[in-house]
Amino acid sequence: MLIRKFMIGIFAAAALAGSLARPLYARWGDIGPQQPAAQSSTDARQGDKPADPAAQAKAAAQVADKASWSKYSFSLPLADGSGDTSFADLASSGKPFVLVWWLSDCPVCNMEMPYVKYLAHVGAEKEVGVQVVGINIDQDDSSCNDYIKNKHIDFDILRDPRGRHTDEHYGIRNEGTPMTYVFKAGGDFAGKLSGYTKNYPDRVLSMLGIKAPEKPAGNGVSVERADGTHETRSFE
Repeated sequence: MLIRKFMIGIFAAAALAGSLARPLYARWGDIGPQQPAAQSSTDARQGDKPADPAAQAKAAAQVADKASWSKYSFSLPLADGSGDTSFADLASSGKPFVLVWWLSDCPVCNMEMPYVKYLAHVGAEKEVGVQVVGINIDQDDSSCNDYIKNKHIDFDILRDPRGRHTDEHYGIRNEGTPMTYVFKAGGDFAGKLSGYTKNYPDRVLSMLGIKAPEKPAGNGVSVERADGTHETRSFE
């Protein structure tokens, strides 16, 4: 009888341990790179803000007007909290536009960001008329906002933590950051660039058939190396 009670106690303990382990495995088990685990409430608070339903409805209505836009469709919140921007908003603006995905701790993104900023600056000029929009895929808001402040980024930045809302259409997880997609006015795809790209501003503008403006006097832009030091490089 004593042995029987002892064995029952062992089986009960094993069952209890299994029931406690199952939720842990479901959260952190082998879920594969393309199927991230379900977010906890903490994850949601830190960065993956749901898009405004009204903005999503507006984007869906705009996409319906041009079926080809659905291939690149998204609606994402602006990093500064001022609202949402969709692919349809950009495509219907009447201007060419450039989408640039980046991470705050990506060394190659740091190297290319001065050229992206330069492209945004010249793109704002009337004779060029190209809108540059960054898409940050950091998990938390603070990393993105600190980077924007420290690097003095003054063009629009959208938030898409881990690329959850754009990876399906743009394949960011497979190709990595930085990633640039270029679109003509009306949303027609013009080309893309991945990784650090020489002659970045000129190559983007050439995809749009726009002659690059004359470079300003001086040596170029200040580029941050992977070790945190800086060097001046030419615009090329």
